Amino acid sequence: MQTLNIYQHLMRLVRNRGHDASLGPENPRELNRSFLEETPHVHVICTHEGCRSILQDASFAQPKIAEAVAEIGRHLGVEVRAIGEFLRYNPIQLDGERHRARRGLFLNEYNGKRKDLANTFKAMAQAHFARLRAPAAPDAATALTEPYVDHALRAVLESHGASAAAQYDSARGDGYAVFEYVHPPARLAEKSRQAEDFLAGLAHAGDASAAVREQGLFMLSYVLQGRDPLAGGLAAYVHGLLDLDEAERIARIDTTTAKTLFWRSAPVNYIGRVATRARMVDGIEIAPGDHVLLMLPWASHDGACTAKDSLAFGGGSHICAGQALALTIAEAWLEGLRKHHRHLDWSGLKPGCARPLVFRQYRNPSS
Repeated sequence: MQTLNIYQHLMRLVRNRGHDASLGPENPRELNRSFLEETPHVHVICTHEGCRSILQDASFAQPKIAEAVAEIGRHLGVEVRAIGEFLRYNPIQLDGERHRARRGLFLNEYNGKRKDLANTFKAMAQAHFARLRAPAAPDAATALTEPYVDHALRAVLESHGASAAAQYDSARGDGYAVFEYVHPPARLAEKSRQAEDFLAGLAHAGDASAAVREQGLFMLSYVLQGRDPLAGGLAAYVHGLLDLDEAERIARIDTTTAKTLFWRSAPVNYIGRVATRARMVDGIEIAPGDHVLLMLPWASHDGACTAKDSLAFGGGSHICAGQALALTIAEAWLEGLRKHHRHLDWSGLKPGCARPLVFRQYRNPSS
């Protein structure tokens, strides 16, 4: 699955998409592609009908990214223990009853934090935008988004304990996503070291119990799984606003909800599945053992699809457990933007450069 020409094709698609995914190709079916010269075969699916049918079909299993990470560690002598543990604990890597049980745990935790911190997020967003009003205007577009997201997630971790919040920045690192399909060994090792340091820091007074480590693996989901899609979605939305004139920008801001924001910005570029039975999808014959890569931004904007049909958070039994929490954090940010956007210096904002990764990310112009 780590063949270079497949990854290059994925990155070409991701690199060429716009900030606003609703401005994508009229016919995503033309972007479908099968790599039948590879073993196993790989199919890239870009249509709403194709992606939705695969996501709702339990015979398509999760790709074993944790196993691939472990193989990199064994083959290259790279320490990847913490990342492997995180992936194996995460519901996104599980199927069947094990997935349902673990997802229920994550769902309860996320929804509890959403209810407890909803008002906190609103206050944070108002304070965030108040600091950005002219003349203290930022020059990078991501300054409107990333500091708020990081502040919100630190607050979530702080509700679990001060030691977790204190380590947020170091565990976040440079935003390298552990859910990629191709892993540069040095960056993977660095991310695993950061994750291990985070887990070790939770061991209060030398308590290295399995329960403490398991709780740490859950909290890592905020840093390694939730942060980049949330920050990337908000940043893509802001970059889309930069392309509008003032009247259009005001109208867009005044009418955007969190759900439409994620539909338009589509921060998860692709996810994968592995076929366990023969299937026909979009006219493509898929055999047992074949891999399918689902290009969610294109699928969410195929034909007459709307925010209601959005696949921004995936679909089926594996739909993102943190969706409601992400929407709450984003809606608080939108409330702050609606109140303060007329006092921001939009002409002084420099757009960042989109990074072609599994999650939408931006690199600031100066970096």
